[in-house]
Amino acid sequence: MTDSASVSFNDAFLKFKTSTSTALEALSSMASYLRTAAGRYADVDQSLTVSS
Repeated sequence: MTDSASVSFNDAFLKFKTSTSTALEALSSMASYLRTAAGRYADVDQSLTVSS
């Protein structure tokens, strides 16, 4: 590999690594939101259940 190609590869790899990290953080945040929403939905559903 030439020095130029090595620098280009490194730049592309750093962009990939940063983008992947950002995507993982976003997915983690979305998962947390969905867990909270599911819990709240279950709470509402339970509160609307008629006891016999």
